[in-house]
Amino acid sequence: MPIEHRQPTILILLFHPNLERSKVNAAMAQSAASLPYTSITDMSALYPKGIQMERDGAREAARLLDADGIVLQFPMQWYSTPVLMKQWQDTVLTRMGYLHQDTEGVGLAGKPIMIAATMGAEEATYRPEGRNRFSVMELLAPLRASANRFAMDWQEPFLVYGADLLDYDGLSEAGREYRRALSSFSARTQRADRIQQRVYLAHAGDEVDTSERGPRSEALDRPPMASGAGHAPSAPSEIQT
Repeated sequence: MPIEHRQPTILILLFHPNLERSKVNAAMAQSAASLPYTSITDMSALYPKGIQMERDGAREAARLLDADGIVLQFPMQWYSTPVLMKQWQDTVLTRMGYLHQDTEGVGLAGKPIMIAATMGAEEATYRPEGRNRFSVMELLAPLRASANRFAMDWQEPFLVYGADLLDYDGLSEAGREYRRALSSFSARTQRADRIQQRVYLAHAGDEVDTSERGPRSEALDRPPMASGAGHAPSAPSEIQT
């Protein structure tokens, strides 16, 4: 059976508490929205009252399983993720990793994942001698541990420092850099997808044909990028990034 080489679909889950107040996350999302085969979901707009296991768990698990690569985009708040993102972890990942591990959790194995985080403070503050003492990579350790728990393919995070200080040119540059990072991530995702297909076919005993096929039809899921009313109060750290 020949392998169908196709453009992978990239899912960006955007966890900004209020995108209307955002500067750099809004600029990044706008830049990413024009990329082909890319779906952006404004999670705060989708779940203004929070995520519930019984109501939302199956839909969100399916969203992850349908994607070829996953990007988690958020402003860092109090050295961690926004409230809704932590609730998403507790709800969706608990469902996939414990309640339905054999049917859903296994589907994340080998799937590339990238973190896209913005920090209001400058990079120098995230050093042992700086005000924050710990690097952002150290602060991202719980997310990397979660990715490891599902045997996901952790990719180099995309980080923006000094987000509160960026002017128009700086915001534009952040958007361009994010688009380049997503393009590279998509290429790595495509290679991972091919490897997974070869492994599957090898186990199935089918002959592997590496001839190229056209990409699958594009299907983008872009909910409204503006956040709705009813958001929970944001943490006082970096709320506008």
